[in-house]
Parts: sequence; structure tokens; C-alpha cells
Amino acid sequence: MLGIVAFFLLVFFPLCLLLWHWMMHRIGGWGRLAANYGATVGIEGKQFRGYGSVGLMPQNFLSFTANDEGLRIKRLQFFDRVNKPLFIPWKDFHGLRPGKSYTKETMVVLDIGRPVVGRLLLPVRVLQQSAGKVLLVEAPPATAEAAFNKEIS
Repeated sequence: MLGIVAFFLLVFFPLCLLLWHWMMHRIGGWGRLAANYGATVGIEGKQFRGYGSVGLMPQNFLSFTANDEGLRIKRLQFFDRVNKPLFIPWKDFHGLRPGKSYTKETMVVLDIGRPVVGRLLLPVRVLQQSAGKVLLVEAPPATAEAAFNKEIS
């Protein structure tokens, strides 16, 4: 009985996690973004951590590093060896709109690329406290989003 439990905990469970990450990488959108925006080295800049998501992937704890050129995004999970970090230039973000989160933090959704290659959900504080604040100014005010625009400015 102890051998079965040990096998489950040491072999089966980690393999299931790796399979889950690989599937989400393929169908969730991170892989498509990594093909266009894969980052091979780290960047210098202001660092943030918080919940967010890329594409169809569920919200995860992400690390953001922002500088004048763009935003580096990395997943912070122990078993995640599948998803490469991303570096997306600020000029490739557009379509700012309110986002929903499991937390009480104010979130925004941005489209990535032209044509759209993926979407990013991130805390608005990442944009407010970095060079991404330009995106907040350029967002066209809409009557349905008036309260949102007032809150983020």
C-alpha cells in the first residue's frame, strides 16, 4: 500500500502536472506568444508580482518586469518548465479594457500584436507605475467604462 502511495506522489502526480502545463501551453496561447515574443534573457526594470493570465490560461501568479521598451512576463510555478518568459514591446499592446480577477485588485485586459496574437490580463498598477502608463492615457473613454477610467487615472 505504501508503494502505491509513493508511486502516486513521486511519479504520477508530477507527470500529470507536466501534462497539464504542456496542454495549457499548446491550447492556452502562451506557446503562440512565445513564438513571437519569447525572451531569452532577463531585463533591467521595475519588478511587480501579481495574478494575471495570458490567453486562455487560468489566472496564475506572474512576475512582471517593466522598462521603457516593454514588459517581461514570467510564470512563477514550481513545475512550470514548459512556458518560456515573454518580452512584449509597449507598442504591441492595444485595446485596453477592464478585466475581472479572483482578487479585489483592479485588472485590465490588453490585446497583443496586430493582428491580435493573444491577450493579457494584468493588474492596472503594473501599467500605472511603469512606462505602460502611456497605454492608460491613449485608451479612448467609453460611457460604459467611465467609472473604470476614472478609477485608474
